[in-house]
Amino acid sequence: MKINAKITNLVQDASSYVKAFASVTLDNQFVINGLRIMEGKKGVFIGMPQSQYTDKEGNRKFNDIAYPMTKEVRKDLINSVTEAYYRAIDKTVDTVKEVINDKSDEFDM
Repeated sequence: MKINAKITNLVQDASSYVKAFASVTLDNQFVINGLRIMEGKKGVFIGMPQSQYTDKEGNRKFNDIAYPMTKEVRKDLINSVTEAYYRAIDKTVDTVKEVINDKSDEFDM
């Protein structure tokens, strides 16, 4: 299965455990939006899109809307999304470096 991942939003709040949002396209035929890239105690992990409901006791519960059915697809999905996430971070860092260099050129005499 071909999995194409795209980071749709990098979260700017450094204190947030959600670092980014992503979408994936499966075999150029099916799109899943709303994946979350989160950072926990053991590092970065992927959260699938979820719906929220309240059970009979008033407790808030969550259900994954979409999820991989096999370990192999889960592994491929995680790899694709995390690679896209790190590429997006690298691109952002490169952009910031360019802006800094452009600004420093303005002050050179």
